[in-house]
Amino acid sequence: MIRLISFVLWGSVVAMPVLAQEAKPTPLGAPPHFVRVVAADRESVTVEEPVPVTVMKTGTRIKDVDGKKVSETFTYPELTYSTVTKKIPANRMRLGTIDGKAVEMSQGVGKVVIETTEADGVDPAYKPLFAEWTLVLTILPENK
Repeated sequence: MIRLISFVLWGSVVAMPVLAQEAKPTPLGAPPHFVRVVAADRESVTVEEPVPVTVMKTGTRIKDVDGKKVSETFTYPELTYSTVTKKIPANRMRLGTIDGKAVEMSQGVGKVVIETTEADGVDPAYKPLFAEWTLVLTILPENK
């Protein structure tokens, strides 16, 4: 009985810090993704974005069928990446740090940055994943 009580007390002491942790925020917006800023001027900003593409390839393998070596042709998927270039009007772009501090667009040229379409920047649930010096390129919606 004393062992049971000591086990319950020990378990409650060990479990208390785990139960007292704050709940992590759930992401509400789309996750940010990486792009490379190629060029920036007063009119537009050009970025390159890697896009995954699945290509079906053909191969040949040797199988042992009833003691004989037989050549067999097969197809398999291979994941590759293609680069898509986007040119976006400069008045729809904003460059800053993950904390929201504004940065000159020219400082982002040639660098890999995070792209988001959320007007408030990166969703708070994703912010702990990035260092405070990470650059964020925010694409604002078109004015209609």
